[in-house]
Amino acid sequence: AIYYNPAGLARLSGPHFYYSHRVVYGATEFRRARTLDWSEATHGVPRLVEFEHVSNEEPLFALGPMAVLSSDLGTEDWAFAAGIYAPPAVGKLKFPDDGPQRYMLVEQDVMMVLYTLGAAWQPHKRFAAGLSFAYVDVPKLAFEMVVDGNVSPKQVNPEKSRFDIRTRVEGEDRMGFTGNFGLWYEPVNGLQLALAGQFLPIRIDSKSHLSLQAETLELDDEITITKNGVPDDRVTFSMTMPMKFRAGIRYVHMRQDREVFDLELDVHYDLWSMMDQYTMDAGITTEVMGQVLDIDQVIIEKNFRDTVSVRLGGDYNVIPRWLTLRAGFFYESPAVRDGYAFLDAFSFHRFGPSGGFTLHLPHADLSLAYTWLAQNVLVVTEEESRIYQQMPGSPCPSPYTDTSLCNEHYLGQPAAPANAGTYQASYHLMNASLAVNF
Repeated sequence: AIYYNPAGLARLSGPHFYYSHRVVYGATEFRRARTLDWSEATHGVPRLVEFEHVSNEEPLFALGPMAVLSSDLGTEDWAFAAGIYAPPAVGKLKFPDDGPQRYMLVEQDVMMVLYTLGAAWQPHKRFAAGLSFAYVDVPKLAFEMVVDGNVSPKQVNPEKSRFDIRTRVEGEDRMGFTGNFGLWYEPVNGLQLALAGQFLPIRIDSKSHLSLQAETLELDDEITITKNGVPDDRVTFSMTMPMKFRAGIRYVHMRQDREVFDLELDVHYDLWSMMDQYTMDAGITTEVMGQVLDIDQVIIEKNFRDTVSVRLGGDYNVIPRWLTLRAGFFYESPAVRDGYAFLDAFSFHRFGPSGGFTLHLPHADLSLAYTWLAQNVLVVTEEESRIYQQMPGSPCPSPYTDTSLCNEHYLGQPAAPANAGTYQASYHLMNASLAVNF
């Protein structure tokens, strides 16, 4: 309730404790599309480069806890709750350091914790409303990729560059907020309607530090990072998490004042279009073998689109007061536009079944659940690609058509396409929870 619809808190009487833990196993693969390497052309004929499959080297993500305390505090119309949880996501990704995906992503490590307070009011037995507000804490946000530090005109190296530099941004944002509202209404016995949503987006501005490491060059000293001639590696890494809205209808079949089964249909609308890009504001200067590289701002285009998810499920009390079985199915439209596919978010056409059960014990419910999240295979061609190698020192200016400074084989592009290829992903979600009624 505190996460999906805080109005549901009003339907709990007395004190309650809830703990759940989510484990995700993600099988994600990428094979970069073959490309022509014009930097090593022989007699005007480029070299054809083919790449191997790569996959996430840390597919198991087990940091998905939630703990909540709730109580009506002896009142008739009110209920209150306090909770701490990590939002549903895969926060850890690790791909090969020298893999063909390195111009997109080598590693991502994000930890996010929400500390939440909620309250619900039920002035009538058929209606309830609720609000919850969360303090958002991001104790770690790390993002690592390889950039081409070449500053010479017309130089584009689609496979590897002599001036490849591994770039790592790592920091934190310990101050953020979001909020949820919820409404619940039962017009007639057995039919329930609900509307809820996260009405405040989460803005992340991670105060970070930037580190640079030469991939190919053997340097005597570490690469220095300065601002106005003074050593300073501070940068800001920014992104926006979306608002989300939900509506649902539920039918409950009763027999002799006992629930026999229920069916629920939910529709979710998530405003992922709010996440249009990742931005690193740097304003730093570095030097590699006499090449001075100024990095003002690095932008990774996301250009997400809003998603719609439809979810149908139900419960059946096989053994009244002792055992409930559950099953469901969902579909979700893709947030990722084909040309902007990226290894941090495999959000294509998604669908999958769920199943689980609850064992009702004296004053406690023990639940287990499993979801298989399947996705279609996505193929991005170089012509469709809109994610390019980062070349912050390139003298080729936008719109990238100056033939005296830009490579003639990549006119109209800032560099070589980085995200063309084949994307495959599926996820296995396992959840266990314990709900205690005092």
